[in-house]
Amino acid sequence: MSRAHRFRIGREWNVMLSNGMVARLFLGLFVLLPVPIWACSCATSPVQYCERVPDPSNQRIAIFVGVVSDFYPKSHDQMNQLRDEFYKIHPDLRSQSGRRAAKRVAGAPLDDQEVRREFIRFVWGNSLNSVEQEQVRNGDRSELDRLMFDYRRRARLQVLENFSNAEGPEFELYTNLDGPSCGFDFMEGGTYLVEAYRNDSDQRWKVSSCYPPRFVSTSPDEVNALRLWKAGLQPKARIFGDVFSRDGRQRPLGIKLQLLGGNQLLETVSNSRGQFEFRNLAIGNYQLIWGASIPRARSVDLTRAWCASVLVPLE
Repeated sequence: MSRAHRFRIGREWNVMLSNGMVARLFLGLFVLLPVPIWACSCATSPVQYCERVPDPSNQRIAIFVGVVSDFYPKSHDQMNQLRDEFYKIHPDLRSQSGRRAAKRVAGAPLDDQEVRREFIRFVWGNSLNSVEQEQVRNGDRSELDRLMFDYRRRARLQVLENFSNAEGPEFELYTNLDGPSCGFDFMEGGTYLVEAYRNDSDQRWKVSSCYPPRFVSTSPDEVNALRLWKAGLQPKARIFGDVFSRDGRQRPLGIKLQLLGGNQLLETVSNSRGQFEFRNLAIGNYQLIWGASIPRARSVDLTRAWCASVLVPLE
């Protein structure tokens, strides 16, 4: 039994113990949820392309700047609206289970798989390719849980700049429905720096909140690094990072940091969020120095990358 499955069962049991009769309603809802939505576990760490340049030979990764032209379904609310419309069209399915059937979420029990298949067809219609149609037609509960047809969203983006494996004018990708399953919320009309990966199970492109797309307006250094890399040029290097207290709860302001490289000594202080940065550096090896009473130092190698992110703990 998977860790996610044990967690789900444990949670259901605790609710049953504490809430009595009400718990049985929640138990039914939890059982209806597909197991994969509990499985999101990642440390969000945005890729810095000056630390790792793209590898165009890797056909499983695509990196590009694009503007979102369509995002469907946009939210849980829209998915619920689609579900309500589905039961209006199929009142016989609603009558089978009364009010609970109208609120049923993705992942129907085994004896109700045809309802789930019909709902998937209703949501996605002709966008299902022949392989997916076959999977919907013949998949059992575990297979439908794995593929998550009824727990995904589709984004279509107009490609503005291709850095790796996004050659066409439009790029289609998928993400899960919500944050607990590592889904990402696109904004229609938003312009993003995207790193998408090709999903092994269905060969479709996906993104997640583990390595989320970022608005181009908030990622100028990353976009600039990619543009220079594509042009065969090398940008000026930089070192940046965060200062934090020993317990990790505070981001101290005004902490002095020194950077020693070659014959040059540079200084800066952390801002109100505990962040610092040294820009316009030459390629080489550096020593980052901090600490008033007991100076501490850390080596930073900028011979194989254009930037480095450093965490600075205080005593």
